[in-house]
Amino acid sequence: MTNGLTSEDYIQERVNPQIEALKRQAAFNRKAYLLFRVFFFIVVAVIPVFALSPQPWARLASAIMGFLGLISVGVTSVCGFYRRCEECFGKAVVLEREKFEFMARVGPYAGDASGALAVFVENIESVAE
Repeated sequence: MTNGLTSEDYIQERVNPQIEALKRQAAFNRKAYLLFRVFFFIVVAVIPVFALSPQPWARLASAIMGFLGLISVGVTSVCGFYRRCEECFGKAVVLEREKFEFMARVGPYAGDASGALAVFVENIESVAE
């Protein structure tokens, strides 16, 4: 028992919500990354079509498409969607692994229950930061 919480309470109130939040953040960042990358490839693919068009407005459209492609790459780079997706997913995997090791009482959690809970809480909180 740590600060009046049982291991089941700690898992339900802290670990499981943290895992779910990290998975949601990973999913959001993955979708944002894919959206901006697909948009970029579509814009880049359309630029030659406009560039080869004999229409007078085609040069302006081509320039606008190039600008939009540049903005897309810039937003993807600055926001770091791919990196954040990997970080969030990686943390969720580590938390799940720690939870299962604790529940199975293996690895660093083999031994007495109170000592295992203290190690578990320390490990979870160090990852969840």
